[in-house]
Amino acid sequence: MKKKILPVILITLFSIILWGSVSLSEEYFATIEMPLLITDIPEGSALAEITRDKVAISVKGVGWQLAGMSLGPDLEFKVSSKGKNGSQKIYLESAAGQNSWLSSSIQLMEVKPDELEFKVEKLANKKVQVIPNIKLNYRPGYGLVSPINVFPDSVMITGPTSIVNEIQNINTAISSMDDINKSVSKDVALEHIENVSYENPVVKVEFEVQKIVDKVFENVPIIVKNVPQFRELKLFPEKARITLRGGINLLGKMKAEDLKPYVTFKQALSDTLGAITPTFAPPEYTILIDIKPNKLEYIIKKF
Repeated sequence: MKKKILPVILITLFSIILWGSVSLSEEYFATIEMPLLITDIPEGSALAEITRDKVAISVKGVGWQLAGMSLGPDLEFKVSSKGKNGSQKIYLESAAGQNSWLSSSIQLMEVKPDELEFKVEKLANKKVQVIPNIKLNYRPGYGLVSPINVFPDSVMITGPTSIVNEIQNINTAISSMDDINKSVSKDVALEHIENVSYENPVVKVEFEVQKIVDKVFENVPIIVKNVPQFRELKLFPEKARITLRGGINLLGKMKAEDLKPYVTFKQALSDTLGAITPTFAPPEYTILIDIKPNKLEYIIKKF
């Protein structure tokens, strides 16, 4: 029984090969989608605009040849710019002769779309600022305590003149960082812009992250501003208690003298309630939680 199995298998395989050979020797129709490639672009120029980047071609040919087209190396439908700059409009069937894979035995039946418009321009260079475009998600209890710095902070771009003229800055490619609980130094790519290249396609992004805490600053002096000559504005009390929220190391370096709550002489002159409110802008990357007292009594003295 086992001796009969091998001949049966061989006969079956031979039959399949014979059937495939006969079938693929017949003519078939096929539609193949492939990318468009603009060729013969003048030196120092580049493609600026194109109405589409793919084309669908319908062909007729022997099955073996069509199978080779579909299963072989990736094909491109080439269209010549004829070595010229500027806008062009061509009928794609007229470009068939520029594609060597369309042999005499393969008949081109149809090209969709039937026409193509594109524009070739001279190249231009320009240095633009890099903007970090990053989604940051911190571990609970942590937060940002520094600017998001980019190195280098600007890059040279090259591309068609009309495109380069419109670009004022370049974003980093959108990147998401999750569960951040420490300072970061990371390489990120620049966003892709069609037909534009970069001197440095990758930049380094750095920023500082710390555990977020609250800190109370006692006896913070309140500054009195814009007091005219021969006048004095006496505050009661003269110091405040300020609570800030921020990075543990950032707040640890701050002293009461670094905080600058203030009032102005004009506030007292305009007051009708007998008390004025101190103005305070918390340092960068901190949040004001509380300031006490938030109303100050005062006396204006003349000399």
